[in-house]
Amino acid sequence: MDSQKETNVRVLERTLDILECFTKDEKDHSLMELVEITGLSTSTAHRILRTLERREYLFRDEATKRYTLGARIAYLGSLAENNSGDGLREAAYEYLVDLRDRTNESASLYVRDGVSRICLERVESKQLLRRVIAVGERLPLANGAAGKVLLSALGEEELRELLGESFGAVRDDLEKVRKRGYWVSNGEREVGLSAISAPVFDARGKIIAAVSISGPTARIINEELAEKVQLVVECGRKISQHMGYFA
Repeated sequence: MDSQKETNVRVLERTLDILECFTKDEKDHSLMELVEITGLSTSTAHRILRTLERREYLFRDEATKRYTLGARIAYLGSLAENNSGDGLREAAYEYLVDLRDRTNESASLYVRDGVSRICLERVESKQLLRRVIAVGERLPLANGAAGKVLLSALGEEELRELLGESFGAVRDDLEKVRKRGYWVSNGEREVGLSAISAPVFDARGKIIAAVSISGPTARIINEELAEKVQLVVECGRKISQHMGYFA
């Protein structure tokens, strides 16, 4: 790689470093905050910010001098949302609504992104006591029913590389997921909450997502558990068939 290409790559990486400073909890930043977080020089950060502002990837409030994500980011985000999973989200929605209505619990669809799982679609329970999760929210892979299902698709070498020392703690659970075709969690991610999850396959038989219901443990793990497991597994099968998978 010649020096000009190396320079271009460094600029791109620094630009992404700045954009990734903006999160759900930190929606705006000053120039100096961005300098402190990224370790960039003030002049370099300012130059990149000016370009991002001009291209509408960032917006600068003239009164506060603080930056927020701009209209161009929102536009690209909407495209990603509409195109995510090659129609997976659209295919799953009606089945999630049916699963919610039949179990009276919140129904979700998760996909893996690195060491996280992302909520691709969610239909909230109509009950007052529920844990609200937003579409797009990231949750850990190693904890929770949907995370275990998504991890069960990976081989041991990939799991070791992905999870590191955490692999040993979930290894037996993942083997059980593969044998059973589902997982029931009990307070794995949050005390008092439980979930049931099953895989979604693509036309090649590859796990591409996990469907789940979640709610207070007393409502999930009770005398109706077997019936709820069957409904979740059935929902995963229906979405898989919609995606072209027939076992």
